[in-house]
This record gives sequence, C-alpha cells and structure tokens, in this order.
Amino acid sequence: MKTSDAVIVGGGVIGCSIAWRLAQAGLSVKVIERNVPGSGATSAAGGMLLPQEESDGPGDLLNLLLKSHSLYPAFSEELQSESGIDIEFKSKGSLKLLFDEEDEGLAIECVDWHRREDLAIERLSTGGVLDLEPNLTPELIGALYYPTEAQVGNRRLLTALVTVARTLGVEFQNGEEMLGIRANEQGVEIETNGDTYASQNAVLCGGAWSKEIGERLGFALPVFPYKGQMIQLQIPAPMFERPILHRGPYIISKPVGRVLCGGTMEKVGFDTRVTGEAIHSILENALRIAPCLGDAELVDTWSGFRPATPDGLPIIGRIPNAPNVIAATGHFRNGILLTPVTADLVTALVTRCEEAGLAPFAPGRFADG
Repeated sequence: MKTSDAVIVGGGVIGCSIAWRLAQAGLSVKVIERNVPGSGATSAAGGMLLPQEESDGPGDLLNLLLKSHSLYPAFSEELQSESGIDIEFKSKGSLKLLFDEEDEGLAIECVDWHRREDLAIERLSTGGVLDLEPNLTPELIGALYYPTEAQVGNRRLLTALVTVARTLGVEFQNGEEMLGIRANEQGVEIETNGDTYASQNAVLCGGAWSKEIGERLGFALPVFPYKGQMIQLQIPAPMFERPILHRGPYIISKPVGRVLCGGTMEKVGFDTRVTGEAIHSILENALRIAPCLGDAELVDTWSGFRPATPDGLPIIGRIPNAPNVIAATGHFRNGILLTPVTADLVTALVTRCEEAGLAPFAPGRFADG
C-alpha cells in the first residue's frame, strides 16, 4: 500500500494543476492516471480562453470563468518561470464573425447584456474586422470583438504542469485504472490495477469518465461526454492573431504555421471515431471563414470528449457521503480556462476547509437525483 496526503484521480490539466498547488502547500501527492497525463480532453482541446464567448449571460458560470481568466496572466508567468516552458499564453482578444441577419440579431442581444454587465465588447464593421485579421473572408458583415480574451498552448500547458509538479515531488502513477474506492472520516483508500493508495484526501478529476467513478462511491456525478472532432492544417506561417469563431465552428492559429479547426458537438457517448461527415463540415466552415485555407495541408485529425453536466456548471466540492473525497470535474468546454481557479478552490478546500465560492458548483446539488 502506498500512502500520501492526497491522491488525485485523473491526470489532465485540472488534476495536474491541483497536484501542483497541493504540493506547493507542503502536501505529499500522487496522481493516478489510467493512460498518460493529458491523454483525454486536455490534448484534444484548442486552448481558447474565452469567458465571455462561452457565456449566454450573467450568472455563476460567467463569474467563475471571468475569475479564472483574471488569474491567467500571473498563473502563466509563474508556471513558465518554474518550468522553463513557454505555454504560449497570448492575450489579443477574439472575434465572433457575423454573416447574416440572424447573426446580427444575436449580436445585438449579446452586446446589450455585455454592456449591462460592464464587460468589454465592440461591434466591428467588415473593414474593422479585416484590419485586425486580413486573411478572413470579405463576405462577412462584421464581427463582435472581445478585446480581453486570450489563448494558450494546451499541450504545452500540460507539459509545464507535469514538470513543476514532479519538481515538487508529485508522483505520477501512469497506466493505472481505479477499480475501487473506500472513504470514511479517517481517510480514503483507492484500489487500482497496480496497487492500493491510502490518503487523507482524494480529488476526483476524471473528466468525461467521472460518472463511473462516482458510482463506485454510491453517489451520482452526472457527467456525460460531448464529442468534439478537430483537424489540423499546416501553412507556411501563422495566419491569425486571435481565435476566430462563428457560432459553433472556430479557427485557431498556433505557432509554426499550425491552424486548428473544430466545433462539432456530438452527444454520441464514447465514440472515438473521426468521421467523414464531421471533417467535411469542419473544412466547409473553415473555408467559408478563411478561403485562403484551401491551399493548406491537412496533417491531422482527432476527437475528444468534453465532460458535460445537466445544468452546464462544473462540479467542484466535497461529495456529501464521502467528505474526504472532492470532485473537480464537469468543466465541459472550459477545462483549460478554468484550470487556475479550480486548482485554487480545491487547494483552499483541502488545506483550510475553505468553501467560499463553491456553493453553486457543489456535488450535493445532484443528491436528489
């Protein structure tokens, strides 16, 4: 049996950031990952940090997204300084393109609530959009510009988190799948296919697979997968300065000429296939947004699973029937964005029993089914 102060189940950016912060607080930490760190939603993501575009209006989700976004500059600087890895954090805003009257109507509503909440947003003309991003199609009628939004290299972020966590003594148990969990007031025991782990606290960061983990505790964690498919194009040099979106579809330009395109939302369970229909749709939308991508080389395709919840809010907090077990899951499309704030909230809960700000996201909201 292996012992530690805390065991993290799941090695994505959420789990690795929590492990790092707990180790900084002086705890001994082990991370159990059934594959390798970042092999799930973390590696499949695009790295967009869009708190305003990801919100339909004011509320608990927007507040949490904005809080985490505000933490990113210092979080990025600290992580890069400690790891020596550039995580490609770039804050140059984002664009949501407008093509027709329906887009225009949605834009008017969006601008209205943003201004009521005193959030930065601008309505740009076609010329204003092309001044910012000259490689976009001139067929658009304008765009909404969110000047404070940002992006990050999600895979480099994961590598940096693993690096700093290991530097502080965090042990990664890769290739081990959780088979059982027992919890009482004295602590938690987790059985895997490789060993048994005893700790004072356990943090469940299983992403889209969290439901089955909750079932082992006899508690409902109603997290389900939303599949997203993506493609990577290769061009000679970066083409866009900021994320470009139109409703679901998006384009993100990365260093060394990488362009990521995605946007599918498929409630199909854990179907990992990359399908011709989805790739056709992604390419069609990308070429509508930027026809110049027609000459780009298609170099990669993949799919991933976003961990969704019935009410659209993440699950962060103690599990009622197992108070030494904390859930940190259900971040849907915002796992990369919510990494800093989730790590801080869970660390405060473990080290100081501090629950401020957690009420809207507590697992107990699902206790009645």
